[in-house]
Formats: sequence, C-alpha cells, structure tokens
Amino acid sequence: MLKGKECFTINKITQLKRLRTIYIINSYPYPIGIAT
Repeated sequence: MLKGKECFTINKITQLKRLRTIYIINSYPYPIGIAT
C-alpha cells in the first residue's frame, strides 16, 4: 500500500505529464522541443 503522501506525489507527476502532453499537442506545429 502507498502512503497518502506518496500517492499524492504520483498523482501530481501524472497530472504534470498530462499537462505537458496537452501543451505539446497545442503547440504543434511549432517547435515541439520547447515542451520536452
């Protein structure tokens, strides 16, 4: 079982990855290198 804080951290990381993916999609066809 994960502790509450570890779970929260994982959720945050997942959220950030999702936001970055959305940002990459939105910035297309501009340089994708900015987002990665």
